[in-house]
Amino acid sequence: MRPFRFRLQRVLDVSGRVVKARTADLAAAMAREREAARRLAGAQELRRRRLTDLAARQSQGMAPWEWAVYARYLAGLKAEEARLAGELSRRRTETEARREELLERRREQKALEVLRSRAWKVYQAETEREERKILDDLAAGRYARGDNGSPYHGAAREDHDA
Repeated sequence: MRPFRFRLQRVLDVSGRVVKARTADLAAAMAREREAARRLAGAQELRRRRLTDLAARQSQGMAPWEWAVYARYLAGLKAEEARLAGELSRRRTETEARREELLERRREQKALEVLRSRAWKVYQAETEREERKILDDLAAGRYARGDNGSPYHGAAREDHDA
């Protein structure tokens, strides 16, 4: 009997390695997304604190030049916050793309595993058929020789011939 050999085993092996690589890519993308979210939250918190500082300074009275400096500073913080929000959006899109890619590769791998399972079942059925055929041939040969496998069969025959 021949050993089981799945014709697409190499493809299945490569698929497993691709899934592993895509999983690592997704983890890295998720880490970049978390970092972008952390930076955005930090920028938002800084801008909130500076607005609170500005309100406190305004209540004490500010020179016009101080107001102009604060206004430019806050505009810069707002622009940085918008840039970070855009980066976070891009990171989320990247993460989602990586997730979709991983899911697609997992579906492909699952399909290959199903094919392998089916091939294994076919192999088992063929093997059982071959074994049954061999056993049937052995039994037919013994029957044709008049040997039923009993230890008394030969002794009884010798007594009968005598």
